[in-house]
Amino acid sequence: MNIIEAALASFKEHEAAQPARAAEEYEHNREKFLRYARRHATRTLSEDAGNLDWQYTPSDRLPESVEEATAILEPGGPNYLVYQYDYSRETATLKLVQPCTACGSQRVNPVDGYVTLGRLLTEAAQNGEQR
Repeated sequence: MNIIEAALASFKEHEAAQPARAAEEYEHNREKFLRYARRHATRTLSEDAGNLDWQYTPSDRLPESVEEATAILEPGGPNYLVYQYDYSRETATLKLVQPCTACGSQRVNPVDGYVTLGRLLTEAAQNGEQR
């Protein structure tokens, strides 16, 4: 095999492996982001919040500069937490999303601790919304 053939073969092997490398990198970055989400939830609320089943939100559903993960507060319940990081603003936020099953809308509020989370859940219960 001469140098040209070796270079062409090497390039073909490189290109064939590209999808696997991209998938591996995506998985690594997704897991890294989920660790950030768990850490932020732990710092803001508690270790229990960090231990929720956090799920990565596919980027095709978000603005280009935003990454997001969500976690349902209780199995079968409608309320969930959203951790978002906006790279353009370099800000991380934790929000509570409370879907209204009756009207099809949802309330979204920032959460900065258990007091805020408790207040939002209490308001929803007092308004007759499903918790």
